[in-house]
Amino acid sequence: MAKKSKKKTNPKGKSKNKAQSSKWKDKWAKNKTSYIFIGSILVFGIFSFWLTSQAWFEEAAQPLLNFYADISNTILNLLGQDTKSTGETISSGGFSIQIKKGCDAIAPMILYTLSILFFPVAFSKKPKGILIGIVLLFLLNIVRIVSLFLTGKYVKSLFDLMHTDVWQILFIIFTLYLWLVWLRKVTADDQPQVDEVSG
Repeated sequence: MAKKSKKKTNPKGKSKNKAQSSKWKDKWAKNKTSYIFIGSILVFGIFSFWLTSQAWFEEAAQPLLNFYADISNTILNLLGQDTKSTGETISSGGFSIQIKKGCDAIAPMILYTLSILFFPVAFSKKPKGILIGIVLLFLLNIVRIVSLFLTGKYVKSLFDLMHTDVWQILFIIFTLYLWLVWLRKVTADDQPQVDEVSG
């Protein structure tokens, strides 16, 4: 009569897997808020950038580009540049720039807005921060357009460097700075205030 072979269980392996599973659960419980915050920004950020790349969105954003051109044109005229704006194009003295997608500050505005929307604080603290940030990014973009026009007209060799490197980095730094200022303010508001007692 053949003997049935019993499978040997590995209690060490089971306990190792159990310990690892428990470790991951503890890690998730500890950092759950951070994971949800980062995951939400990634998912909605990718969706937003896909949305803004659609042809209909580019058409919808055209008035914004024209508005940038009109305001920048006014400032350049005040600086004595004798410019004129047609649609999204600003021109003067044989030189012109066209404000296209990517020079509209929509991408940093989206990232900034999402970073505030998904941060785990009371919603009442968010609208003001979003509005102020978007206005400041809009104004910074006007500065960018004006400076790029002046650079292109007077120091053409630096135009590409200013356009693709300097201003891209400045926008990233400024957007991050705005978010950190907002974050510092809302977290400071949540700190309990201690009354000073004079003895």
